[in-house]
Amino acid sequence: MKTNDEELWNEVQAAREEEKALAAKLVWGENPQATPEEAALMIDAARNRAHRAGKPLGEVLQAPAFKGFDPGYARYQEVQDFGPGHPHYDAIKRLVDLAYEPKRKPTSTDHYYATNSPRPGWADALTDVQTQGEHTFGRHRTPRELGYPKK
Repeated sequence: MKTNDEELWNEVQAAREEEKALAAKLVWGENPQATPEEAALMIDAARNRAHRAGKPLGEVLQAPAFKGFDPGYARYQEVQDFGPGHPHYDAIKRLVDLAYEPKRKPTSTDHYYATNSPRPGWADALTDVQTQGEHTFGRHRTPRELGYPKK
């Protein structure tokens, strides 16, 4: 007979694996050739947005912010179907596992854009900017950091 602690642990582990499966779809949809650093920053951005919104990862992985979750994206169905059994799943899953390593300190990144597209206007408000692979990453400054008065 399972104890309440065991049941809770199993639920937490199942939720974490579900989140990691979504993170794998995110990486596959954004850049199938992502470096470990680029994949980790993509995942940080999505997780930080989810945390800030108080929502699970699946609720923030939406268009237009995350192209692999945009039904208008040419590879949309491929991204949605991505999972175990796909020839590249194990490689992407290793990148995701690295990003979720307990010893890795997550970044404050919450926005990114493709380096091969025009720089979006909102990118002016980014700080801690860095480019990894095919994306430029940063943290969107708060209204206070941008000099707006308190309400």
